[in-house]
Amino acid sequence: MYYLIAFLLVGTSFAPLLFQTVSMWQAQGFFVAIMIGLCFSATLFEKPKYYSRNTPLSLLHAWLVISTAIIWYASMKIGEYNIVAFFAYFNFLCLLMMYHFITQYLDRVKVEKILDWMRLVVIVTMFVTVLQIFDLSQFFKLDIELYPETAEINHSFNNLAIGFMGNGTLLSSFLAITTPLFLRKITRENVLCLLLMIVLFFHTGTTLGDPSVSGFIIMSILLGLFCWHKKCLIQFSLCLTAILAIAYMFFDTGNIKDFISFKSRGNWIAYYYDFFKNGDREILGYGLGTILRMRDGTPFPSARWLHFEYFQFLLELGIIGLVLVVNLIRSFLTTRIMCHTQFILKLAIIGFLISCFINPMAHLWLSTTWVMAFYAFFTIYNQKEIQK
Repeated sequence: MYYLIAFLLVGTSFAPLLFQTVSMWQAQGFFVAIMIGLCFSATLFEKPKYYSRNTPLSLLHAWLVISTAIIWYASMKIGEYNIVAFFAYFNFLCLLMMYHFITQYLDRVKVEKILDWMRLVVIVTMFVTVLQIFDLSQFFKLDIELYPETAEINHSFNNLAIGFMGNGTLLSSFLAITTPLFLRKITRENVLCLLLMIVLFFHTGTTLGDPSVSGFIIMSILLGLFCWHKKCLIQFSLCLTAILAIAYMFFDTGNIKDFISFKSRGNWIAYYYDFFKNGDREILGYGLGTILRMRDGTPFPSARWLHFEYFQFLLELGIIGLVLVVNLIRSFLTTRIMCHTQFILKLAIIGFLISCFINPMAHLWLSTTWVMAFYAFFTIYNQKEIQK
């Protein structure tokens, strides 16, 4: 199981290289689904070694089952099958199964090894991004020609600095989330990697040549939390560097104004908020995949996601679902930290939670797979061995 999980987490980034005839996001989702299936097969002949109780996650999943069943039943009554809602639930189920496999079969030693591999993947991603900035990357250059329907939806393809995320801004948020992987050990190599990440943030904005405000914000907060917890001069210097980089961007007021105004996403949120407020499903929600089902009939057919995940949770899962999501986050934040590695994992997950305010990170396979793995690793430090 260890090798399957490790290959799943390492291979998700590189899946677009294996399946080059589909979009980057589709390739990663396809790869994750295959690997989850193989992991499930492995559980049929390998006994679990550990168990971990997670009531908040269990309650959230139970509500997803009920919510999806309600939507599915309503569609069956009119002779249709709501495939969008089903696959949205299936995607979450895949990640939940991965969480289950990790917490049942892996231990702390294996977690440390996998984190080392994930750190190397981030380094490779940054190297590929550098090649993309200099227009030297063999792959992903022809995204517009290969996927014209995607290019129409996502105008950011004019920025080739997309790493394995398909979008410069999404890449910057993903890299910022992985900042804590380089804080496990304070070495010269890790410090240089963080400095390279800061440099890349100046080239991973929405359009070519623009800096990424979101990447700087997330990284600064995580470094600040690390410095506050560890009180180390080196980390404080890195944090100060990131903050100064943000201050530098204020000289280009256009970038800051665009970030604060949310550009078109503010109109998306306003439209769907009116729909939510004037509807009749505020408590139950409209079901997973609502935005994808509705978008063609709205003034914003290009809006796959709202770029404000917590409001999208409210719209699709209702007040009940949002309360359960907040309860899961509360349980996570109040869990006692047992060691340095668990603190590092907590920082990475906090970075993801911050990114959900400004980017659709909960709807992308690479970010959600890694963060669910981080959460499972975090849980492992509180797991118990099954008595024989």
